[in-house]
Amino acid sequence: MASKSRQTPDEPISIDMTKAVSMEPMPDNTQVLCRLDVLKVGASKASGARTAHVELTVTKPDAPGIINRKLFDDINLLNEFTLGRLLNLLKGLGMSEEEIKKEDFVLIPEDLIGLECAVTVGVRKSDQYGDRNTIKRVKPAETYGANAEA
Repeated sequence: MASKSRQTPDEPISIDMTKAVSMEPMPDNTQVLCRLDVLKVGASKASGARTAHVELTVTKPDAPGIINRKLFDDINLLNEFTLGRLLNLLKGLGMSEEEIKKEDFVLIPEDLIGLECAVTVGVRKSDQYGDRNTIKRVKPAETYGANAEA
């Protein structure tokens, strides 16, 4: 069997760029339904602090340029204010505040992967890096309604 040749990192590669699109951020306050795809706890590369890395995929509305978009967040787990973002995410994924707000709360990411929540997106403006969407608010999936902005 003939082996396939592999390109090394220094070799030029041929890519069909005719289907490439450059996406602008979704408008501020757009409401979307999202699925939790990644929830990883680790150390921040910048500070070394314990951080939860969150990746959500937009599942609704089923509109071109919005469906399958990714939203990301990195939540510092050592700060009471940023822990509020994790609290809201967990509540949005269906957990009750009573089960979460404990001194010995155990986060089991595998139990949450695939669950959905309603997200209101924000826009972080940046001349240096370009504008990008942020996770502004998270609520339970059942709050996602017909009045969501497309």
